[in-house]
Formats: sequence, C-alpha cells, structure tokens
Amino acid sequence: MSGYTGDEGGQGVIPLASSDKLKGVGWRLELQQTWGDFLDQIGRDLLGWDWYCTLTFRDPDEKQRSKAPNWTRPGWSYAHIALKQFTRTLLYNRFDASKEQPYWIALMEMQKWRGVPHWHMLMGNCGDLRRMDWVDWWWEGFGIARILPYREDLGARFYLGKYLTKDIADIQASPQLRECHRRAVASSSHVRG
Repeated sequence: MSGYTGDEGGQGVIPLASSDKLKGVGWRLELQQTWGDFLDQIGRDLLGWDWYCTLTFRDPDEKQRSKAPNWTRPGWSYAHIALKQFTRTLLYNRFDASKEQPYWIALMEMQKWRGVPHWHMLMGNCGDLRRMDWVDWWWEGFGIARILPYREDLGARFYLGKYLTKDIADIQASPQLRECHRRAVASSSHVRG
C-alpha cells in the first residue's frame, strides 16, 4: 500500500505502510505521521497554515424543527452545506483580485456520543481576517467554533493527523489549495530543473 502526494509525474510517492505493518497497530501511527507530514509540506509549499478550526453543530431549535419536523439533528448534508457556506463567505470576504484567497483542508468526524458530524480544518492565507469574527459567524448560524492560531512547532500531525485513522466521514479541500499547490510544485520543479 502506498500513498500519492498528487503530482502527476509520480515523483511524490510516499510509502504509507507496508503490508506487514498493516497486520499490527503501527500502521495507524505511520499513516497519521505521513498524512501530517504531507499537510506540513503543502503548508511550506504555499504561504503556511494560519488557523486550526473545529466546527461543531448545535441541534435544531424549535423554529428549525417547525419547518422540518422530522429533522432531529445535523447530518452529512447539513455539515457539507455549513462548510460550503463558511468557506464561500470567507472567500467573498476577501474578494479582491490583488489578494491571494484563503485555502483550507477539512476532515469530517462523527461525534460518537451524539451521532453528529463536525469538522476539523487547517486554513492558510487568512491575512488580516480576525479569527473571532469567524467564531461569531459560525455561532450565529451553526454552533460552536474553535479557531486557533496554527502552531508550526506542533505541525499538522498534531492538528489533523490523528483524525485520519478515526471514524472520519469525509475529506474536503478548497479549490485554492489544489491550485496553489499545483502552482507551487510546478514552480519548484522549474527551479530544480
């Protein structure tokens, strides 16, 4: 079993775990570390990571339940709609052709005790955006958000690596992340070659 970093030339292949290691529990740690290293490299290739976010959902209130009486708690679709609204609002807030747009990667995890999804994400190129404005924005629409400064000394292994081997439901990445990473890899290959 091997991982692939995404470059079309195949030069970025990272071995995740050999079939021997899959028989034990060591593969989880190796996968978490490799995933974290991969995200750290993306951060280095771009402008770095600025924020680590955890976005959770409150249960529907009476007004929401009156509109949809069978809706008892947030689910998969609701979590995706919320993430899309959050990231689109964030992008539109920075809509300026002279600025690079924020980029992000998010992992959805299910809360076992509630059966409700929530998001863990890294965000970069946030510039002059205020974290607490986005905590407030999320609270008004969806629930509790923790948006903290990203600490490079902890790295992506600390922030997102552990969630890859939990009960994750989905991984989403911004178009800006994919495009910025593609450009960074292309420009670094020109420098090397």
